[in-house]
Amino acid sequence: MASKVGPYSDKRRWQIYKKLDKEFSRLWDKPANPVAATANTRTFGGFPYLLLEDRDRDGVADFYAYLQNKSNQDTQEFGAFWDLAGDGTPDWLVFYGGLSIAEGTKMAFWHRHLIDRNNDGAFDTLVVNNIDQDGNGMIEQGKTVWLYDANFDGRVDAAEHIIRGKVTTLKAENGRFDTKNPFSDPVPVGERFPIIFDQIASDIKKVKN
Repeated sequence: MASKVGPYSDKRRWQIYKKLDKEFSRLWDKPANPVAATANTRTFGGFPYLLLEDRDRDGVADFYAYLQNKSNQDTQEFGAFWDLAGDGTPDWLVFYGGLSIAEGTKMAFWHRHLIDRNNDGAFDTLVVNNIDQDGNGMIEQGKTVWLYDANFDGRVDAAEHIIRGKVTTLKAENGRFDTKNPFSDPVPVGERFPIIFDQIASDIKKVKN
């Protein structure tokens, strides 16, 4: 899949996001196909066993899950990953978020996408799908918020809403970005990017190698 999408570029960020969000859903529905595993991670307490899978069966691992042990498959700590740059390090990661109520009182999944735009080994962009733009407590499918570490210093300094490809730059109010993300408070300018996702990518790289 990574070879078909090509390397990341800012101009194509929405198109790449749409393709990989769709691909994540497709992989999720496919049966497990393990290719590598390790029990030596400490990233998630109680879930030390990292399983990598090649769910599209192209010979390249694309799905990960942190499990309690080999026999227990119950977990909320899973997702997909791709190496768009082809340098051996995951530079696009999807982390499962869970279920929430969407417009029309339907249930919908929300996830977080992490992107390493400059391929320095640290994620610098966080995308949350299905935000609550009208503030009624129900997520709106297909609407996204993007948080950026634009100068790559490890801190959030820019934000956008991208809806059906249309980009709206968010202005900080009282030093915070109102992202319309119902799962978090407004994000302070200068907040550190969460390092948990960098640790997941590091775990994946160790298992692959």
